[in-house]
Amino acid sequence: MKDTTASSGLGRHPVEERLGSGTLPDEDVIAALRLGWNMAIAYQNPPPMSPTTASSSHPGDHLPGFSSFTAAEVAAVRRGKIEGDVKRLGLGDALQSLFESWDTASSDQYKQALIELFVKQHIKLAGLDSRLVTALGLGRMLADTVYLPTSQNPEQLATSFEENRIDTGQRWLEELRRQLPAGAAAAVIGSLDQWQKRASQIDAEQVTEALTRRLRKQGELWRRLLCGETAVADQLTGSDYVRASAALAQRFGATAIEYSKHWYALILLMLPAVALFIWAILQTGIPAETRLLSVVAALLGTLGISWKTIGGSLGRIFAAIEQPLWEAAVSEAAVHACTLPMPSEIQNDSAFRDVRNRRGRQA
Repeated sequence: MKDTTASSGLGRHPVEERLGSGTLPDEDVIAALRLGWNMAIAYQNPPPMSPTTASSSHPGDHLPGFSSFTAAEVAAVRRGKIEGDVKRLGLGDALQSLFESWDTASSDQYKQALIELFVKQHIKLAGLDSRLVTALGLGRMLADTVYLPTSQNPEQLATSFEENRIDTGQRWLEELRRQLPAGAAAAVIGSLDQWQKRASQIDAEQVTEALTRRLRKQGELWRRLLCGETAVADQLTGSDYVRASAALAQRFGATAIEYSKHWYALILLMLPAVALFIWAILQTGIPAETRLLSVVAALLGTLGISWKTIGGSLGRIFAAIEQPLWEAAVSEAAVHACTLPMPSEIQNDSAFRDVRNRRGRQA
């Protein structure tokens, strides 16, 4: 495995400093996560035993896009990705049995070879770094979450977003937070929460092709964020920062209100003393025309001391919590920015709204 301890010469995006873990991403952890993702998809999509005609057999005006590749060519691309990450992690000796029969094995033989390779990877990575095993499992879990549900198997959506399963994935993300790109773990944790809520509001008959396509697109965004192919900061727009600023102001206000409650006792204790002081002024021989000025001065002095004490203490608290509160606000905005909207036909479906409202009342 490559040494990832050396510092990169590239500066970080300023927002990444607010979002980030404070360390550079661990490229081996990312490779293990990507490997788990690609192996899960490869397992679900065995290559055809008789490769179809190559996409380049009928030349056109331009090179074919990936969507034009045949199933065999797509499988070959995935094989290349798996091979690259397996070799990076020092697991190349486990590839031979799989790739020798890649194009000739039956679907069952191919899947059995993948299972054996996956188990071997687990065993070897466990002896190197437990975080690599966690990353491998996380990649597999996320790919299964978004690729297994289909309109032909709608019940799988509820299974994919089952509470204990999502909790496990979120725990793995939390464990790997410092090894992943800035803000990526927190954004995906929050986005998984959003999709889990959505899945609980969708009935099986609403699991359409549009929904499963959107879910897979969401999964690809999660993968790109976690693998550093796109930055969380790049997903944020001006409206996201406005939302974060509003959340920060609201938290500051709540902090000020909560803090002021602790000064009620002091204020109540000071009122009798101020009243006694004013009474003493009124009983002295001070000329009547100056008594009012003396009373006002006493009140202003008391209020000034109180505000100086409270304001100074509150200011120090705000200075201490400003950065963590802003980071939390930006992280919440990032979750919103990194969660794709539901397909319009689902959002507008009256049955979906009824289920959502009914389950919201039950909660």
